[in-house]
Amino acid sequence: MESNKMICNSCDNESFEEEDGFFYCLQCGVRADDIIATAFDDEDLAGDGRGGTYSQLNTRRIATQPTQPSHPSEETNRYSQFRSQLKSASKISQPNGNGDLGGPTEPEDFGGVAALSYEDCYQQTRERYANGLIMMITYQCDALVEKFNVTPLIIGLVAPICLRFLALSGAFDQDWADNAIRDSELQSQETNGEVREVKKRRSNRDKDGSEHRSFDGKRAVMIWLSQLKKSLPLSSSLAISFLACHKAGAPVLPTDIVRWAREGKLPYQSCFLKIQEQMGERTAACPVGASVMFSPDEIVSAQNLEAQAASIADVIGLVLPPVNFHGIALNYLRRLSVPEDKVIDLVRLWAMPSEIYLSKSEHRLPTRVCVMSILIVAIRMLYNINGFGMWEQSLVEESSDDDGELMQVKKASEFDTEKLMKTLEKKYNELDAETAADFENDLCSYLSHGKNEIFTGLEAASADDTYRTVGKLWNSYQKEEEESETPSKRGRDTPCSNNARSMDSSPDDDNQEDNGSKERAISRLMADMGENFFVYIPPRVKVKRQGYIQYVRKKDDGALVYAVHADYYILLRACARVAEIDARNMHRGVLSFERRLAWIEKRIDHVLHLTPTSASMKCKHCEYSNADSEDQDDDMV
Repeated sequence: MESNKMICNSCDNESFEEEDGFFYCLQCGVRADDIIATAFDDEDLAGDGRGGTYSQLNTRRIATQPTQPSHPSEETNRYSQFRSQLKSASKISQPNGNGDLGGPTEPEDFGGVAALSYEDCYQQTRERYANGLIMMITYQCDALVEKFNVTPLIIGLVAPICLRFLALSGAFDQDWADNAIRDSELQSQETNGEVREVKKRRSNRDKDGSEHRSFDGKRAVMIWLSQLKKSLPLSSSLAISFLACHKAGAPVLPTDIVRWAREGKLPYQSCFLKIQEQMGERTAACPVGASVMFSPDEIVSAQNLEAQAASIADVIGLVLPPVNFHGIALNYLRRLSVPEDKVIDLVRLWAMPSEIYLSKSEHRLPTRVCVMSILIVAIRMLYNINGFGMWEQSLVEESSDDDGELMQVKKASEFDTEKLMKTLEKKYNELDAETAADFENDLCSYLSHGKNEIFTGLEAASADDTYRTVGKLWNSYQKEEEESETPSKRGRDTPCSNNARSMDSSPDDDNQEDNGSKERAISRLMADMGENFFVYIPPRVKVKRQGYIQYVRKKDDGALVYAVHADYYILLRACARVAEIDARNMHRGVLSFERRLAWIEKRIDHVLHLTPTSASMKCKHCEYSNADSEDQDDDMV
């Protein structure tokens, strides 16, 4: 039976292809189980032409395979179509040693080269992009395991996530290439006039017959590539890598992925060089360079990366767990130099909010803000940070013992709050250098990073000696920089001069210097608070209660103003720098979590003081109440 007379049971298509003795539908990829390709031998034909005489010994046997349902589900058809198209496209994209597509095996007339078909071009373009994206994700996961000690479980988790995302992205749907060109022509319909039929598009080529184009003159391969970057953006490789870490329970944050990709420790910006080594620069059916296909324009923000990962999980139907709160909290507390045991023991008893789950919304606060908000509330409760002026007190070396209110505040807390304030203020300046990338320290490192990561590959692609001249200038710049370095002057800020000034000073002068330094420190803090729309509140006096203070936002001339004490702001800005977010959004997260805790406490208090009415104690099955039944039981005894 010929293949053109067969009809697919799933999509009613009449086009089939033969492979390993079976026929597969070209449209949906489903195998026809009732038709098997067989061959015959000359000895099987009888002399009278009525057919061969078969014996038991000459019976052909085929390996038994599990039969597939004649009417598979829609998801099965889609995955079968994805696998069949991916396999057929891989046959086309087998490059030779030079990275070009292998030519035809049969000789052509007059030494010409056969023009590739429309299907070969878009299938290989799609195949190369899909394989390159998978390779990029693989390199990133390998770097996470080798360089950052992430659990190797992500290697096994990333494969099904990536394949399901490719299959459900729409890039392997039927008529994907035609729809992409049609959408491109519809966008330029006003300038190019009417849009012609899709059936004529496959014969629209350049004059030399080398490349397909749309009717508005655009290259078909560039239209397909643009559509692939929309449905399968290169930033999805970072999102899938983060999604695998999140599913495996690794304490890896979107800020870590973005920072490592920006520093070049995670293969992303220059990953096209590795892909080019494996796949070749370009092929005949896909004449687009690997640097154009796999070189990202920018690195997405951590907020967009988290939302993109949640969107991918929603598309593929992946159920996500909450973030690894314990691992992330321990990492944050170590960076803040805060004791871990007491804070974790206190937080373990709390009910976790829903904000610790990934969200598709880009306008919601990130999950790391929720984790840090919980830690801030716990630290405030343990260290009694409620506006008692402990930071102002830490600016003075010797505190007066006559202040009874501060002594009561210190006794109310088990930990040394003044020491914490000094540690957080010192850590705030150190964290600025930790969060900054290595290449941001000096100009030489920044230029080297741009040469090796951002603009890598341009030297080989340059047709002239422009980048060789740049290399010579760069070498001369380094020599001049080394020669211009001179040691600092010895007469500035030596220990002898400090000792001489300290010997000449008196105790009264020391007190005046301490007061002046305290005022300058408060002025600097007020200026820093003003930049973030915070307002300084003086320490509390005549404290009547030492409970937890909840701050509120107020409107001043149409803008929201945050009025807080210095103790809370010192803690807030240090935690915001660790979480890599601004202080205002960090404060928003703290206020949201405090409102949730207050609501839970209110509901608990309402339930504990709830007195049942007599009507609620009546039995549903009889007219007697519980009290009457108890009296009857007592009488019976």
